[in-house]
Amino acid sequence: MYITADCHVHSNTSPDASDTIDAMCQTAIEKGLKHICFTNHHEIFPGTPTPSDFLLDFDAYDQEIEAARDKYSDKIDILKGVEFGSPHRHPREYEELLTKDLDMIIASLHFLPLDYGIHYLWCNQEEFADYFLQCYYEEMEKLTEVRGFQVLAHMDWPKIGLPNFYKVKKINPAIFKNLIKNGAVPEINTSALNKGCKDFHPAPALLNQYQEAGGKNLTVGSDAHCYRDIATHFEKAADFADYYNFKIGYFKKKKFIALND
Repeated sequence: MYITADCHVHSNTSPDASDTIDAMCQTAIEKGLKHICFTNHHEIFPGTPTPSDFLLDFDAYDQEIEAARDKYSDKIDILKGVEFGSPHRHPREYEELLTKDLDMIIASLHFLPLDYGIHYLWCNQEEFADYFLQCYYEEMEKLTEVRGFQVLAHMDWPKIGLPNFYKVKKINPAIFKNLIKNGAVPEINTSALNKGCKDFHPAPALLNQYQEAGGKNLTVGSDAHCYRDIATHFEKAADFADYYNFKIGYFKKKKFIALND
């Protein structure tokens, strides 16, 4: 299989990304992609005012997407998505997001409410490793009970800074049952391989568990925040999907379309 859709990409409309939609489309075309989905951040910060640059300007975003479609539609299918953090914690904002004209919503988990405060996940909490791990997947179960999103992002994202996540071989099966029931899928997120991890997000053992629960479909995303990282390590994702007979695809108008059908 050759993966021709990068379903998790950030342009400089996201505060942590550096390149324009136009520049990223040019690179995607050069790399032979047929579909690219921009999933810029729309993140509500819990317990503190949200920095304005984490709240997506949808009008400006729409205009930039449409300009790129006008320019490149004969070469690549440009899809419009959003990465929204913890939809179960922000129901009002999430309901508003569901009214937007989007091809795909990625739900992610970047903050974790703990007994000793709300913590951003990419930080070293080794002194609370087991407790942190337990709370993370309890929170993820609550997140997956929410309907309306299409993809669950980087399911073991904290392993970038918390090596104890490598020992996880199985998580609460309710997480995968919720995804399947609600028509959502996990992603293979290859960005972990750019950050010193030995495998992608999530670890293959978790995707095996998803398959055991009846899951068949996946998206693949580079989580690129600059043009250089688009479609990186997709060959490893393709090898995994082929070996385990997963269907790789993308979402358009919130409907899953398999690449290999």
